[in-house]
Amino acid sequence: RRLERSRYRLFTVVVVLCLVCVLIYQIQERRRLQKINEKQNLLEEKERQLVLLGQRIEEKDVALETLEQIRKERDGVLSDLVVLRNDKLQTSALVKKLRKQSQRVDTAGKNVLKVTEERNLILLIQSIYPSIAVFMDKNPFGLTEAEKQICYLSFLQLSLNEEAVLLDINPDSV
Repeated sequence: RRLERSRYRLFTVVVVLCLVCVLIYQIQERRRLQKINEKQNLLEEKERQLVLLGQRIEEKDVALETLEQIRKERDGVLSDLVVLRNDKLQTSALVKKLRKQSQRVDTAGKNVLKVTEERNLILLIQSIYPSIAVFMDKNPFGLTEAEKQICYLSFLQLSLNEEAVLLDINPDSV
């Protein structure tokens, strides 16, 4: 009987040791699975963030394409505006008259730019190009009245000789 008790005790100790080993294994396995679960949750969170960032990138790309399209449209409108302003200036009766007047040299001074014509030309240019009026009023380069005249005449796209005829000065001075 003693032998049986010893076997029973030994068996009980072995069973307890096995249960302890199983319990330790279960605890380690649980920790391992918990870490895997945490990593899986983190991975899923990162995937959600990646999807959201992808959506934001697509939205930004659409916005960027829209911005580029708006810029192209703006540049086109600005180009059209420049052409229209130039056409308006070049087709005005005053500019046509001054172009014709600048074609002939007259020793009597009949083709010289008159004060009223100059004033009307300045008003016409300033109405077509408002920023020129601001620039000329500020006069950052300290232009003289003669230099201002030449600046305004340059809008007519005349040659130096034609400007000289209107101003009644030497073409080298222009």
